Amino acid sequence: MNNCAFTICAKNYIGLAKILEQSLKLYDPDIDFKIIIADEIQETNLIPENAFIAKNILPINSTLWQEMTFKYNLTEFCTAIKPFSFKYLFDKFKYEKIIYLDPDILVYSSINDIINKLDNYNIILTPHIVNFYFKYTGELEEKSYLNSGVFNLGFLALHDGKETNKFLSWWSERLIKFCYNEILDAYFTDQKWMDLIPCFFDSEKLFICRHPGYNIAPWNFFEREIFIENGEYRVRERNKYNNQHSFPIIFVHYSGFNYMQLLSGNVHHKNINSDFNYSDIQLLFEYYQKYLIQNKEYFEKYISLNYDYNYFDNNKPILMFHRRLFRGLLNKGEIIAEPFKTDNGSFYSILLKKKLILHDIKIEKITRYSINNIGKKLNFINKIFHLIFKLVGLKKFILFIKVLKLYSRFENQIYLINKKYIKNNLLGKNEY
Repeated sequence: MNNCAFTICAKNYIGLAKILEQSLKLYDPDIDFKIIIADEIQETNLIPENAFIAKNILPINSTLWQEMTFKYNLTEFCTAIKPFSFKYLFDKFKYEKIIYLDPDILVYSSINDIINKLDNYNIILTPHIVNFYFKYTGELEEKSYLNSGVFNLGFLALHDGKETNKFLSWWSERLIKFCYNEILDAYFTDQKWMDLIPCFFDSEKLFICRHPGYNIAPWNFFEREIFIENGEYRVRERNKYNNQHSFPIIFVHYSGFNYMQLLSGNVHHKNINSDFNYSDIQLLFEYYQKYLIQNKEYFEKYISLNYDYNYFDNNKPILMFHRRLFRGLLNKGEIIAEPFKTDNGSFYSILLKKKLILHDIKIEKITRYSINNIGKKLNFINKIFHLIFKLVGLKKFILFIKVLKLYSRFENQIYLINKKYIKNNLLGKNEY
């Protein structure tokens, strides 16, 4: 068989990637498995035999590499190199069929059905949800699917060929420049671009997999009930009036969880404020916990490793604020060579001079939901806004609010770096 599954991760997720491989090989030992490591590892003994350092293999020149690794955060960058990784594996190893899986996925049964379907299709995708609901009950806000896209790109299966190569070239060009997680631009890393795929591939080449056993994840727990029958993990529609049919679970996507907490049996999601109060879903957490415990030493060896591209070369942290300022300057045609450098004349030295460097990076993890005394702070801000309204009147106040939305974007604060942008600081229609 000339088929492959692969994942992309920073080095701290290598342990998760190996657990994914272990679960895959249990059911499909003949499928090759590769790991693309997005950042760098100095200790070569930490690099698994089937892993590759992305910088060493992907066709991205050093200047573009520095630009992408600086302007994108970890998630954005790992997803930005996905089409390049597909291209590399197709070209280098001459695989006929390749399946991408996120490193935080666990395989529950054979993926051979996907492989077989690639005999007839160029591309296979899975939607976030597979049913519509007049009364929506999901933990994730329903509008979130409009922001994140129709399909979840934790899974993607491709068959090599002319049409696929054309698609990968198109996709890679977009992700070089537009792989941001930015709602105001309608970007969600590599994912939202897939909403266009049904425009490019007809039903003879594109297969949308609605099998509920594929890509079970926090965003669809509410619609899929888990149970065990004759030792097999299965899934059916949670609606008790329409759950006569059940399906084997193929793979579960444990996206967004704290994996150190899962190792201890505690379920904590980083983005969804929910306890997932479904007794059946606990079966999935317990199953993953077993894998984490069995691979505890290996998992813990990697999980605490730092992502290289989170730091300047003096080990000072790079904030999202810095990355977005960099993007704003790129949009204005500024050329910033070697942005990770900290010597005289560097981007870092400019930030430092303008007092735009923070030593306390806790600000990165604070959200509007976790700000201390948020009610008191909002009360103060609302009083200021009320005063502005009294001073300028309704018409100017409405215009002020419209413009203010643009100023919530870090990119538009580039006047803090160079005063020449005080009159021209906003991202234009050809934003970078």
